[in-house]
Amino acid sequence: MKRPAFAGFTGRFGDEGDASLASTLLRGPYFAAGLWRLDAKRNGGVLLLPLIAGLMAWSVYLSHDGFDVVLWMPTVQGIGYTLILAGPLVAALACWGASRSQRRGMNDLLGTVPLPRGLSLLADWLGFVTWGLVAFLVSAAAALLWTATEADWGGPLLSPILVAAVAIAVCAAGGMLVGTLWPHRFVPPLLAAVVAVLIVAPAVLTQLSRFKMLSPLGPIDSVVREPLLQVDQRVFVPHLAWLGALAVTLLLALVAWRSRGWAARGLLFVSIVATLVTGSELYDYERQNDYVAVRGVPIPYEPVCVTQTMTVCVHPAYKEILAEAATIIDAIAAPLAGAGVEPMRFEQRGWGFPPP
Repeated sequence: MKRPAFAGFTGRFGDEGDASLASTLLRGPYFAAGLWRLDAKRNGGVLLLPLIAGLMAWSVYLSHDGFDVVLWMPTVQGIGYTLILAGPLVAALACWGASRSQRRGMNDLLGTVPLPRGLSLLADWLGFVTWGLVAFLVSAAAALLWTATEADWGGPLLSPILVAAVAIAVCAAGGMLVGTLWPHRFVPPLLAAVVAVLIVAPAVLTQLSRFKMLSPLGPIDSVVREPLLQVDQRVFVPHLAWLGALAVTLLLALVAWRSRGWAARGLLFVSIVATLVTGSELYDYERQNDYVAVRGVPIPYEPVCVTQTMTVCVHPAYKEILAEAATIIDAIAAPLAGAGVEPMRFEQRGWGFPPP
């Protein structure tokens, strides 16, 4: 009779058992990848691809509303704001998948997988994260590529996009935990609504302004409002540390709930402390760190000019409308020149929102 492939885990000792155990441990990443592919195929996350792509296209379109030209910052704003709906969708998907596995006893099969429980749960989580991140990052790449072909000046700010991507991974971890603890069909849509409120409320309600930077929308919203001004990016590093600690805490809470081992509980305690420490740095961040110190300072640039009756100069980002602006201004300046007045130069000024 053929010996089972994972006999090294059956309690055998000696050279044969040790060799089998070593072989299985070495092949652990291979087995984890297989479990991840299986989870990704059966969790229905492929439906997120058109949803998130459509949401991002709509968000980027709205962000450019009111601008005469295509600018990089409105594109980044639209990509970042996609999190408002993409995060809840990923959380609901992960919650539904974990809830389904819990209701049908599919989690019991993880006990037969030749992997540590934490590694199998990580593969399960990655199965949910994959679709959300693929949809978000591919759509973001398409939006940035479109902007690169249309914009005349500047480049993308990637920090808000990175924050939104990490936040999607955190939403998946939270969805898995909630779906495991409360396996009910009505929990996923309720969780989606709760996640949307947690993302939006601190950034838009003045009563919660001290908690603004704890929401991933907080640092995104703080830097993408002004398209041609310098921005303060100091908050992104502590915020990414906060999101990373929160994701680890949620995943360790899931491991501790399923394994109930002391090692998992100890690691969970450490991660909770790390989450509280990193979160405390973001509490009332704007007031404590003089966060608006560079607000109102334009990014250095060389104006683009054309001379007809007078010299007309615009910001290089608005080079596309220079000819039209020069024609209009020339029509106004020509009668003045004929009356003995000599207008010399017209230059675009003011870089706040709405655009000049």
